[in-house]
Amino acid sequence: MINNKHTHFIIACFCAVAAFAVYLSFAGGDRNYAYASIGNGDGQGEMANYKPARKRHLSARLRKDVDQILDLSGHDIVQIFDKPELVRRDLPTTIWQYRNDNCVMDVYFTVDRVEDVARSHVAHYEVRQRDTRAKDSVAASDCMQDLVAHDTMISLIDINAIFKAPAQ
Repeated sequence: MINNKHTHFIIACFCAVAAFAVYLSFAGGDRNYAYASIGNGDGQGEMANYKPARKRHLSARLRKDVDQILDLSGHDIVQIFDKPELVRRDLPTTIWQYRNDNCVMDVYFTVDRVEDVARSHVAHYEVRQRDTRAKDSVAASDCMQDLVAHDTMISLIDINAIFKAPAQ
């Protein structure tokens, strides 16, 4: 016979799965379209998505040493940080900008053609605080960690965080 605690746990699991399904339905479907639109000037090309383990490996490299970003290609950057909020093209330089409430990161590529950004390595990057009046500077590692796309991180849920009931 299933006791009351087990019933509540099963209901909580079902609700979590249902909430995740609702989130995916509103998330906009196939995220590969954003990657493809960065890969080619005409938006018709496709870039393969990395497996989650590869994304986590790349973001872990950046956590250890932010200058590792200079070893990454445009495709790697899109996989880690997702689609940039702003793209500026003044060939031979292309700048991708990522930002949140606290900081801004500009990633510079030097390319001959717009289509080459996905294969090119990062030439330079800059991180700054979003509020120009703030006296403290932002650490590059903190900013990059805040900007990493959420699907590159592992999320583990503690069962006790879902259901806390007195022992019977």
